[in-house]
Amino acid sequence: MTGIHVQTNEKAAFPNHREEAFRRRHDGAASVNNSSGETLAAADLLTRAELLFLHRRADYRLRFGAPDITRCLDKARALAMFKPGQVFGYLRWRADENGAEDWRFVIVKVRAPRRSVATADGVRGSGEALLSIAGAAKVRRALLQIDLLEAAGFDPAAVSPGFYRHLHDAIEKAEPVRAYSREEHEASLTKFRCG
Repeated sequence: MTGIHVQTNEKAAFPNHREEAFRRRHDGAASVNNSSGETLAAADLLTRAELLFLHRRADYRLRFGAPDITRCLDKARALAMFKPGQVFGYLRWRADENGAEDWRFVIVKVRAPRRSVATADGVRGSGEALLSIAGAAKVRRALLQIDLLEAAGFDPAAVSPGFYRHLHDAIEKAEPVRAYSREEHEASLTKFRCG
């Protein structure tokens, strides 16, 4: 299997007439200027993750993170939308009629609009992939680490980005993962508050 496909704001990760209609309705609702002076529509301020459940065929969901807005598109699909600064874990699993499975897990830190556009399949908008894993065994190992963080009392959305980069490297190289400590967590929170 290949790694996570990188998409930009210009390419639709999930073309959909309802999502496009939503953008058209809300594009003029509010606007702001970014650091380069461009005027951005309100819809462009949010990073969107596609949520999908098709029994035995596909499951695209959030593992952690609290969307600012969730919009249902139909019985099987929804969009989770995040403002800059949010961190979320996004899991994609799909199978074809021959039994082949595709597993992907990405942890995204949402960035200011158009500042950084590297995201993953199913994620559209500005964000930085802190961890990007493909393959069933690697994804299960990453999810186990998220479970361990939660069991130790950490909110995965508040964990140090540096730890997620380490986790990505350790899983890709099949090396041991170092434990995440309270000291590292406090240092990360202090850095976040101070700038």
